[in-house]
Amino acid sequence: MIEPLLPKVERLTRHPGRKRHPDRLVFQGIVFVLHTGIAWEHLPQDSASARA
Repeated sequence: MIEPLLPKVERLTRHPGRKRHPDRLVFQGIVFVLHTGIAWEHLPQDSASARA
């Protein structure tokens, strides 16, 4: 449902920077924080969004 709305991001080959976290996992983390009302830093550590 949300997948078509997420942008397709191309990595630069010359200066790639840090590897991105998958947009879907970050979005799930944001929804989890909004739904539960917990602070971002209190996300479960097994969540990829907690390490972002």
